[in-house]
Amino acid sequence: MNQTRPEKFTRKDKAYLAKRKQLAENIGISNLWSIADHFGLYSGVQTIGTRLAVYEILKECLHVPGHLVEFGSWKGANLLFIAKVLELLQPNTHKHLFSFDSFEGLQTFSQKDGNSKHLKGEYKGDEEVLKAMIDFFEFDEWIHLIKGNALETIPTFEKENPHVMFSFAYLDFDLYEPTKVALDFVGKRLSPGGIIAFDEALMNTWPGEGEAMIEFLAGQGAGAYQVKNIFFSRQPTAYLIKL
Repeated sequence: MNQTRPEKFTRKDKAYLAKRKQLAENIGISNLWSIADHFGLYSGVQTIGTRLAVYEILKECLHVPGHLVEFGSWKGANLLFIAKVLELLQPNTHKHLFSFDSFEGLQTFSQKDGNSKHLKGEYKGDEEVLKAMIDFFEFDEWIHLIKGNALETIPTFEKENPHVMFSFAYLDFDLYEPTKVALDFVGKRLSPGGIIAFDEALMNTWPGEGEAMIEFLAGQGAGAYQVKNIFFSRQPTAYLIKL
């Protein structure tokens, strides 16, 4: 007698569907999954392009030793995307993912940031929702949120973690001063073959991020990094490969 066997992932999928229904209720978005599951339907071309670009860049440094870090995570969309790609492509890796964000929006403006001071407080993420999503996807053991002013948290992290190296860094601070501090930090700890990606460098709207990148490259000497971009996406605007 033939018996109908359940699909391979039936038990796992059933538990997942029940768990995510509860999450939607907990964070107060009843239609959360009806939108999220149809990402390709609702998202614009640029959003999809950015995600594909990050995927392509990550693939270039999977073989490079070192952890991953994002500077400026806002609501965590890119952070969790990076985590999920890593989970798919390197499920047995020991790599961790660090996130530096104030969760207070843009704060540290300087003259090199042009006419952007009116955006103070913009891009403020929701720390509790982000933590809920990290827990939901069971990334809590290896995604680490480092909350506070990056001008203070980065030097503290560097002092407390002298052993940490990186294979990938995503710069999305927008502003000159925190970007410069982040580059000074990660530049010393990036493994050969590692990548630094910039979300807004070279954009007129965010001159500070671009100036910080140019100063960083000038200080490294000729031939230290290869500068590239993803041809099909506006963002990230550029990325550096350490040679």
